[in-house]
Amino acid sequence: MKTSTAAAAIATALLTAPVGSALADKTTGEFPACGKPFWLEAMLEFQDNGSTQRYDRWINHGKCIQLREGLEVEIVRYYGDAKSKRVEFEINGYRFFTVRKAIARSL
Repeated sequence: MKTSTAAAAIATALLTAPVGSALADKTTGEFPACGKPFWLEAMLEFQDNGSTQRYDRWINHGKCIQLREGLEVEIVRYYGDAKSKRVEFEINGYRFFTVRKAIARSL
């Protein structure tokens, strides 16, 4: 399977995943999530620098996805310092890295 085809299949599975029940960790909206921590750091840098072409290119190549609000996820690990808060999460068997504010505990 080609990388772009695999990325499209993963993104479709993630974006069409059912929204779960209460007390689950859920995504809060339009943040990037990436397969590797250093890809996430690059994506955040692209956002800060206004490099939308590079940001979109990484999404299109399947290195990262754009999260939508309400996806149920399982937190695997929190990491980073006070300035660089990150989280590793799992959704539908796939692990991703994103910023902590992209995930919220629903009540």
